[in-house]
Parts: sequence; C-alpha cells; structure tokens
Amino acid sequence: MSRCFNKVILIGFVASEPEYKKANNGVSILTFRLLTLESYKTADGRIVDRSDWFSIVAWRNLADVSKKILKKGTKVFIEGVLRSRDVQLKNGDKVQKIEIVAENILTLEGKRQTKLKENKDIISIGDDIELPDFLEEIDNP
Repeated sequence: MSRCFNKVILIGFVASEPEYKKANNGVSILTFRLLTLESYKTADGRIVDRSDWFSIVAWRNLADVSKKILKKGTKVFIEGVLRSRDVQLKNGDKVQKIEIVAENILTLEGKRQTKLKENKDIISIGDDIELPDFLEEIDNP
C-alpha cells in the first residue's frame, strides 16, 4: 500500500465576508474566499505580482469560533486539506470543485492592529511593540 499525503498551509487575507450556516443535520459550516499575494522576479528582471483565490470551508466547532473572529480583510493562517467534489450546475453540467477544508485557522492580526484598522489608521508594527509606549518614546526623546 502506498502512502499519500494531503496538507495545505496558506497565509492570506479573507477576501469575502464569511458565510455561516447550519446544515440540515445541525452541523455548522463557514465558507469564505481567501486571497494570497506574491511577487517574483522574472528572468529579465521584471517584478511580477500574482494573486490566487481559494475557497475555504470550516466545519463544526472551527466554524463556530471562526465566525466570531473573521471578517473581510483579516490576515489569516490556514492549515487544512484539499478536497474535491462534484457539483451540478443549473444547466445540468457537472463540474469538479476543489476547496480547502480548514483544520486550523489563526488570525495574524493582534487586537491592537485590528483596532488600528477600524480607526482607519495604517500603522503596521510587530505584535511585540506596545503602540502607546512606542509613540511616547518618539514624542519624548
């Protein structure tokens, strides 16, 4: 028997408002789109930006917790597995949909960064720096 491995790790931004619902059997489901961005240099020295979009699905407790902390624009770490399923379109055609079933979701924004974003401040600092202390040091040399 051959061994197989299916694991996905992504860091990106929640690109759509997460949609939360309960299945007929009461199981919680949270779905959203994830945007990842990367830049790379081509052989001729040009810098090219690339974006990829992923469908994310979280189930049960992970869905319940994630609905409280995720919103469009949140930077997140996603760990999960790739899953494919057949979907029938309205015109009758069947297509295969590939999505990432999340096993772990972590926000990469501290409370301070989230609060700054809400205040329309665009200051990006490390989580280990306390903003009020940092500003006081600058203001009072």
